[in-house]
Amino acid sequence: MLEFTKEVTMNNILLLQAMAPGLDKAEREAIWNHIGEPTAYHNFHEHDKPLELEGFTHVILGGSEVNISEGEQPWFCEARRIIWECDRQNIPFLGICFGMQFLAYTYGAEILRQYEEIGPVKVNLKVKHSFFGFLPKQIEANAAHFESVINLPKQFLNLGYSQDCPVQIISHKSKLLFGVQFHPELNQSYIKALQESTNYKYSGLCQEIVGPARSILSKFCCI
Repeated sequence: MLEFTKEVTMNNILLLQAMAPGLDKAEREAIWNHIGEPTAYHNFHEHDKPLELEGFTHVILGGSEVNISEGEQPWFCEARRIIWECDRQNIPFLGICFGMQFLAYTYGAEILRQYEEIGPVKVNLKVKHSFFGFLPKQIEANAAHFESVINLPKQFLNLGYSQDCPVQIISHKSKLLFGVQFHPELNQSYIKALQESTNYKYSGLCQEIVGPARSILSKFCCI
């Protein structure tokens, strides 16, 4: 059974990134806006040295322009190693969008270019959960993905779905490993950076959502 504390007095959070320059800064600032303080960060596109997790209390893996279905990237091995270390050391891990896909992929899920969502989505929770229990049965969230998790590994629970995507929220059955397909961190600045840096049209996204989805990052940091 997973157990959670009500508050954490000192956090040392590691933000893992796989974003191109420019977008990585926008993602960092959007996430920091939710957790209230800057964190250590590591962009796999810019660094290839192994990471040590000693001293870190939480690990977050954010989004990416990389498509897992297109094949292995050189840095996938290191990213997998970090997830296995979080598993072994019971360090809370949260994957966002690509981060959720990569978490599931690490344990054997297939990731395919299916169930694309660009814009606001309604996510329905299937069951109550010890961590995601603060969420109501349905939440509104920002989505921006072209691939999705297929065949979720047996170690994980599928906790949420939307009309167009069957896997929106996952949790390991016994470890502190979580993932959300949507983006709880997206804000106006991040959306603007996405619009300027990609060929995709993100203008349909909700500009600011102040509902329960926005609380996921701050709640995660209180595990």
